[in-house]
Amino acid sequence: MRFWRIQNPTLPGTILPTFRTNREECGTHFIFVPAKIKGRATRPRYLMKTVLWLLIIVFSSASAHGQGQPALLPFAIAIRTDQMSFKAGSYIDLLTQLRNTSKEPLDLSANISDLTGIDPNYIYDIRDEHGTPVPKRIYPHPELATGHAVIRSLGPGEITEETEPISRLLDMSKPGKYSIEVSRSIPGGPHGAVVRSNKIFVVVTP
Repeated sequence: MRFWRIQNPTLPGTILPTFRTNREECGTHFIFVPAKIKGRATRPRYLMKTVLWLLIIVFSSASAHGQGQPALLPFAIAIRTDQMSFKAGSYIDLLTQLRNTSKEPLDLSANISDLTGIDPNYIYDIRDEHGTPVPKRIYPHPELATGHAVIRSLGPGEITEETEPISRLLDMSKPGKYSIEVSRSIPGGPHGAVVRSNKIFVVVTP
């Protein structure tokens, strides 16, 4: 945007913009070049300045809106482990922290299987060093497993941290390096919309 200074004793230092668009891009060409003013500025000139600034504000707002700002996610997830190396066959516990970033209570109710002790509302993406997803552990007669219900909610701004025994759900018994990432569906959000955690790495040694 270019600015032209009006040389006028009655309006010292007044600056008006030149608003210009590309004809090839939008088929429209605007140019405003203020002339020198003799005497006191009239009301139509003030109206012209007001309209011009309003147009600039409208176009700027439309441009910012068109760029698209990410919507505020209703919660955030952060994961970590107490150690980065584990012996093969040992339990691996994942500390999962969830923070309610919305202005509404977040329902955290779940039916927990006593077989795995895992919150089924979380989706665990664990891969080996080749990027292959780790298979689930196989238990005899999983249909006979019992469980218990957890009824709770998390208020706005509150944080909860749970320990998830992921090695009871997924087979991480083979030595190697594993990547771990957790996600959770957004309640009432679009189909497939999830919030993802940070990604961490652990090593399983022989």
